[in-house]
Amino acid sequence: MKRQYILFSLALLMAGCTQTTPVISDLEINPQNAVDVLFEDVACNVKVVPLKSDELLHDCTYVRCYGDELVMVDTQKEWVYYFKDNELQGTLHSLGRGPGEYNMIDYYEYDSKGKILYIVSLSGNDAIMRYSVPDMKYIGKLNVGKRVECVRVYDENTLLLGVKEGDGGALVLFDIPTETIKETICELTGHGLSYSDRSIFDNGDDGMFVARYGVTSSISELKDGNLNCILKYDFGEDGAEQVFYNDLNGPGAADAYLGYIFSPASDTKFTGGKFIRQNASGLSFWYSTLLGEEKNSRYFRMDGDKQVHLKGFNVPGLNKPMVPSCSTPDGYATVICGDAESLADTSVEASPLAKEILKTISLLVDNYMVVVYYDIR
Repeated sequence: MKRQYILFSLALLMAGCTQTTPVISDLEINPQNAVDVLFEDVACNVKVVPLKSDELLHDCTYVRCYGDELVMVDTQKEWVYYFKDNELQGTLHSLGRGPGEYNMIDYYEYDSKGKILYIVSLSGNDAIMRYSVPDMKYIGKLNVGKRVECVRVYDENTLLLGVKEGDGGALVLFDIPTETIKETICELTGHGLSYSDRSIFDNGDDGMFVARYGVTSSISELKDGNLNCILKYDFGEDGAEQVFYNDLNGPGAADAYLGYIFSPASDTKFTGGKFIRQNASGLSFWYSTLLGEEKNSRYFRMDGDKQVHLKGFNVPGLNKPMVPSCSTPDGYATVICGDAESLADTSVEASPLAKEILKTISLLVDNYMVVVYYDIR
């Protein structure tokens, strides 16, 4: 009875966003049903492009694509690199505690129209730092009045912010000219977790997607100030009971707790949906294990009553699977770092794509970094 009460209470907490339209589908997505594929069997419009730079680059984990512009943050969350047409145009590295300085980049966003880079550093508490692009000059901060956890551009005068609010968080629209919160879209209460811990934002064609993961995962579209849920789902496994992982003393407990995940009793924890796309043919997104193991990434798409559920994405001849680093207007992009020798898998015959990637990398000097652009058929 105690367990049932806990699960019911958690389900109520995750229902904090008011839905204004009916959910089109309730799904149980079984990761075990995903089909193993080779990347080249499902990818289309593949293009391999070297990233050009006259200065040394650090390995980058956090990547966003804005048309012909790429913004990347290194794994240590200290450097920002701005690329246009796949060539480095600007670099930001401003560690410290003075104006325009940060001790870590906790979240970032780029306004491609206004050419402004927004940076959230938790040491900055209730402010968002702004830099002009591509010269990366500090142009001041926006005072929000609440601790900012994540930021996305909503329109030319408005930011979508995840802020700390009491024991939980809130999703708000922030007016840039007046530096005021003009509307609260959604609140998270009751568990002390941040909005960025439980949410993923992605841009749609004429709105913005907000993916929530937890007891029940959901994908909603934020449009004209309204958050409309378009899909609710959870992860299941045939014949396996679903449990909530809240053991704060066990292995990986911090990740299990922050992920706030219902997952199968097989002890596999999944989060989704990343890189959301919706068009006339349906809705698609990627998901992966909570600990972010790329080999466990999955791709899921709904086309009416048809479901496409894929995993694998291996490229024979490369020792890493091909999974997205970010979404693009036409599909996805994967940033590959490393020299050709360290990336090659010599135990198998290299595929044409692996040969092209390794050849492109081998022609680079010092900075061994390429971007592979593609879509999934």
